Amino acid sequence: MAAAVQRVLLRPQTNRLFSQFLCARNKCIVMPVVSVTLPMKCICTSSINFKNRKYEYHEENIVKAVSLSKKIFSDVSLEKEALDKEAFEEAVTLFKERDIRMRGHIQFIDTALKIMKTYKVEKDIAAYNILFDVFPKGKFIATNPVQAIYAHFPEQNLCAIRILQQMEDNGVMPNQMTKEILIATFGRTGGAIRKYRRLMYWFPRFKNINPFPLPRDIPTDPVEVARLGLKRISDYEAEFKVQYLDRKDDSDFVLAEDSPEFIATVQSGEQQDMLHDYPRYRPVYVEGPFNLWLRDKKTSYFILRGHPLSLDDVRIPQEVKNPYPLDVEKPKDAPPESPQEGPLFAMCSTNSEDDAQDTMLNWVKNLQEDNPNLGKIPIYFNIFKSSSPAESLVTLSPGTTKLPES
Repeated sequence: MAAAVQRVLLRPQTNRLFSQFLCARNKCIVMPVVSVTLPMKCICTSSINFKNRKYEYHEENIVKAVSLSKKIFSDVSLEKEALDKEAFEEAVTLFKERDIRMRGHIQFIDTALKIMKTYKVEKDIAAYNILFDVFPKGKFIATNPVQAIYAHFPEQNLCAIRILQQMEDNGVMPNQMTKEILIATFGRTGGAIRKYRRLMYWFPRFKNINPFPLPRDIPTDPVEVARLGLKRISDYEAEFKVQYLDRKDDSDFVLAEDSPEFIATVQSGEQQDMLHDYPRYRPVYVEGPFNLWLRDKKTSYFILRGHPLSLDDVRIPQEVKNPYPLDVEKPKDAPPESPQEGPLFAMCSTNSEDDAQDTMLNWVKNLQEDNPNLGKIPIYFNIFKSSSPAESLVTLSPGTTKLPES
């Protein structure tokens, strides 16, 4: 009642005497009160200043928490002298033992998410589970329907969703421990547990949908990366060969098994037969480099293709009288059709630091050993202006939307 009286007294236009009746135990008491007028400008200014000080204090705490998180990881890395899973887990354990109330845990988790790739734990489910365990347990659980409908502790829920989103970007599937930690932290109605249910619904359905799966961890050896890329875009029966290069002078190459520079070639027997029967008056083209992505790694390849053939050069089997389905005759005034690209004869990938055209010239010379007809055919080199073959292997970070320039 006293608070109500004060609210009445603080109205700006109340400048007269009035009586307030207060009833207590069936007795009526009349209290004459003098109203006091306070300027509204002073009240609004003080409230704004209080909010500004509150926000400034909150921002200072955030900056301190971020600097503390970075200091913990840097101290552990200097002590361990290594950036691995053990150092990452020790830094998280050190933060949990520092304060039982886990103050600054949101800033610590955001810092840990950014450096997980540095510690090589971005695809480890155990590392994500120890990050979920940083949240205080039981404080963020909705206790009534209103809290369950509206966002209850939204900053903490969004932080947990960011962890799950990074797991999705890296192809890490949650396990039973992840579910138990999320339920103990946010309950069964939080936004984090809904994100977990979506992941568990879609991940098993898309896990084995690719008929040509890649290994979970792409190898770092350039030869193996070239093998995966070329075999992925070539025929199943195509033969894969590797030629290691050793440069004696500026214009001469020889084969050497211990050289780091190589040219990987893939060619099938059918392609060799096509190149053997290819007319000598038509040129062939060496084109590239074309980009090829293998998960988060990019490689490049070159192709050897023929000149686009006309319909007169296409041999139709004798048993096929009409190539058009349903006995539909070709219109007499129809323009002649021709393929946009010629036949593909071979593909290669290289990491040579030399000029791309010189490397492709050396590749064509090596191809002539298995394809003698290639030495009698004119060859045109169409090398694109892009990154050099030595820079063909790059890595794309998870969550990145801008591709590197090629």
